[in-house]
Amino acid sequence: LQATIISLRNPEFTFLFKMFPFLASETFYIGVIALGYWLAINASVFWRLGFLIPFSTVVNGVLKNIFLFERPDVSLHLIHVVDKSSGFPSGDVHVATVLWGVLLYYFKSRLLRFFGVLMILCIMISRVYLGVHTVDQVFGGLFFGIVTVFIAISPQGEKLFHEWQTGKTITYWLL
Repeated sequence: LQATIISLRNPEFTFLFKMFPFLASETFYIGVIALGYWLAINASVFWRLGFLIPFSTVVNGVLKNIFLFERPDVSLHLIHVVDKSSGFPSGDVHVATVLWGVLLYYFKSRLLRFFGVLMILCIMISRVYLGVHTVDQVFGGLFFGIVTVFIAISPQGEKLFHEWQTGKTITYWLL
């Protein structure tokens, strides 16, 4: 599958897939969270995302240091990897899955569901196409993103968030 994706490289696809790292960036996440909170579209969801996105980034860093699976050879990279971290699990896919997974859970729009799933899939494909992750690394990011969402929306996660939001507990980090 990885070889097939890489064999599709051409200037048009490269231009397209080089846009996806922005849609998996801190700037994008901060903008989405701030805009959602500011527009007060179920502000507690965006308050929760304001915690879950950095939390997922930290968890992903810990997982990368546990697994220590290397990224594909640098000769395959079409973009520069700034942080020189290990490849498994893909942090971009992990965090994108958390963002879109939480939004899809709380907002039941069919259009949003289609767009959210499409975004996650495109980010997964772009990471492989750009040569910075392998197929198993992006599926690892998807897996850990889904686990994070399920923990956050579980009854215990909901209770912990509500207690933190109402001041009954001082931290949400117990998640």
